[in-house]
Amino acid sequence: MAIFRESTKINDNICKEVIRSYLQFDKKTLDFSFNEESLIRNGWIYAAIDGSFLEEDEVSRIISLSKKSQFFCLNLDRLFNISPYEIIVYKFDNNLEDWKTILSPDEEYTLWSSLLFNMDNLLIIKPWSSGYNLLIAGEENIVRNICTDNYWIFNNKYPIYPL
Repeated sequence: MAIFRESTKINDNICKEVIRSYLQFDKKTLDFSFNEESLIRNGWIYAAIDGSFLEEDEVSRIISLSKKSQFFCLNLDRLFNISPYEIIVYKFDNNLEDWKTILSPDEEYTLWSSLLFNMDNLLIIKPWSSGYNLLIAGEENIVRNICTDNYWIFNNKYPIYPL
């Protein structure tokens, strides 16, 4: 297991504005989603499922389809906070053991709304609770190969039911 905690001002290592340009936040519903215009400009699509967890077979497909050996995870609430607080970025290896740890409800990594990404061709919004959509964006062939279950919908979202 190789999960590293990097306490950083996100502007030092990751361009906060570039990441935020792919995302939207609805303050009324506390819902994070993708900025569809940014995805289209990049030639990407997104998929949604009504839930907050990735299945092991979906994680296995992410591992096999990703071009990168490392992923990053950060708290979306901190990313959208306008204060200069440091943002904790977790860097982890693209293997099943690290994915299970990062996604575990027993760990702090994705306890709240989180963004998981590989700095190349994949963004995942993991919501903090059921009632929201888990979203995956990226290159079309990758997203369609990850999201093969009939419950995934493409370039659309399920209605949300905030708790």
